[in-house]
Amino acid sequence: MIELARAQDEEVGDGTTSVIILAGEIMSAVEGFLEREIHPTVIVNAYFKALEEIVRITESLGVSYHFPAMLFALS
Repeated sequence: MIELARAQDEEVGDGTTSVIILAGEIMSAVEGFLEREIHPTVIVNAYFKALEEIVRITESLGVSYHFPAMLFALS
């Protein structure tokens, strides 16, 4: 968890608490699978499949929008 927080801080400079909370919640969610002796690789693969499905659904719902260049002009 420390390494996750460090990576988040290096990449973004903030959000380390959020990363720790999210990682803890994921570990809590996985605990039941581990207690049923489901191999960690199977669990991780299932999470990756779920992520792929979430990305697919999100992309199908998304709408492209191009901001006018004047919105980004520096004063």
